[in-house]
Amino acid sequence: MSFFHFPSRTFLFHLLAALALAPGAYSESLVFLAKDGTAQFHLILDSDPSGLNTTVAEDLIGTIEKISGAKVSTEDDKEGKIQVYLGEKAEFTNLPIDIPDLEEESYFLKVTPNAIYLIGGSPLGTSHAAYTLLRQLGCRWVMPGEIGECLPKSKDLSIKVQERFESPDFSFRDIWYAYGCSVEASKRRADWLRRNRMHRPPVQHGHNLTNTLAVFAPFEERPDLYSLENGVRTKNQICTSNPEAVALVVKAISEYLKKYPDTQAYSLCPDDNTDFCECENCTALDSGHMDRGGRPSISDRYQVFLNQVLEGLSKEHPDVLVTHYAYNENHTDPPVNTPVHPNTGIFLTTSVFCSAHGIGDEFCDSRMDFKQLLSEWTAKTKHVYIYEYDPVPYSGGLPWPMWDAHGREMKVYKELGVQGFSFEGQDSWASYFPNYYIGAQMMWNAEQD
Repeated sequence: MSFFHFPSRTFLFHLLAALALAPGAYSESLVFLAKDGTAQFHLILDSDPSGLNTTVAEDLIGTIEKISGAKVSTEDDKEGKIQVYLGEKAEFTNLPIDIPDLEEESYFLKVTPNAIYLIGGSPLGTSHAAYTLLRQLGCRWVMPGEIGECLPKSKDLSIKVQERFESPDFSFRDIWYAYGCSVEASKRRADWLRRNRMHRPPVQHGHNLTNTLAVFAPFEERPDLYSLENGVRTKNQICTSNPEAVALVVKAISEYLKKYPDTQAYSLCPDDNTDFCECENCTALDSGHMDRGGRPSISDRYQVFLNQVLEGLSKEHPDVLVTHYAYNENHTDPPVNTPVHPNTGIFLTTSVFCSAHGIGDEFCDSRMDFKQLLSEWTAKTKHVYIYEYDPVPYSGGLPWPMWDAHGREMKVYKELGVQGFSFEGQDSWASYFPNYYIGAQMMWNAEQD
């Protein structure tokens, strides 16, 4: 049977709807949102709805109308209708229920015979509550745009009485396009991410080392602060052992954090090359260890640099992380001789490992080596994220079936203490939507089947 046989999908929706509408299918434990195409609820937003809450409310109303034909109102027409409360706990202070403490992405969903509560610890948590309700109604968005919208059709809509308190298993859950993305595609992607309860917190990563130094010391003015290669200063990396370079990097980050105070982690990932400084002071800090990537490791010298930067930031910004990539041919492994500052964040990339399997695949020696490497990093810092390639770069949009591997590996990542995932993807959903959709669901709940 073809995976892309869409008529079977429609048949399943109709079958499920028919079973739900069969005599005796309803019980007192069900609450109706629509009957015979007429809305049975009134939507109440919190006293100060955010832009995200407004977007979510409009999507909730619009989706229920698509399913049932019911016109939902937020006007004062409450009489005889279920009250649906949508918003943050802090904004609803007089609700007749007890709501647990909620973190940013936590939500509380409670369905009673007279009211439904979609309450979040933040607008993000509120959004997750709303889309959890829509998932329970059978709504799925398997890819961006109308083509990926899978909605049931029924003039009668009901949901069971329940109480649900939930948070995602990973705090960082993002799939982004490495290249070839239009403005319209970016908007469709944003809608898809929201509907699938994805989230990218203000934790930066990206090749940003020379950009940071250049804020106060561009290469053209201070070549002495940049990497020495074959006796010549180049702007490919910086001289991380130079105290003045360290001080200027600290200054640049401090200025950035004043401008963007919500930043949780600043990126000092090295530039995308292996051309690190060859001066005596830099090379003296190297461990002599051969990196998994095949070249002498520079991880110790780079960690010394990061430790100095974090120490310089600690007085004014004690909670901010500084991230870098465990990546490429000479800085994939952790440092051997240098302690890792607790505010170090690592984006561990799969660049030198097998791209056809996951760490749940014990038969793959390369991925088992990656799993061992991950264990080495999580023993040194609790701020470890995975930078994954899905598919392998420059694959031409050809199919790269990884959805089964994602299903197997997320539980392993959770057990190892990984904080989240940044998937470098492509805007080629016809080939990759099974990978991305299943990956998104498993990043929310790694324990599910």
